[in-house]
Amino acid sequence: MITFANRRLYLYAQPLDMRKGMDGLAGIVLAQLHRDPCSGDVFVFVGRRKDRLKALYWDGDGYWLCTKRLASGRFLIPTISTSNGVPSALELSETE
Repeated sequence: MITFANRRLYLYAQPLDMRKGMDGLAGIVLAQLHRDPCSGDVFVFVGRRKDRLKALYWDGDGYWLCTKRLASGRFLIPTISTSNGVPSALELSETE
């Protein structure tokens, strides 16, 4: 069972090509967010239309890639500023 309790959650600032898999998302975490994708933190990515979401999580011996596609409506995503044109991430609480 996967649980995100006591984990930090980060929302990626840019709309994402939702065709990316685990390795592509881990590469984004390393190269653009300058964070360790194997840290146990959860990294959340949202598609351009805001109706799809992916969460990348390392559980100690492998990645989990969780995907959610809404049947209708869109995710409410806060505006995240980028610093010097570099994508950033917003740390979220578990309820957010």
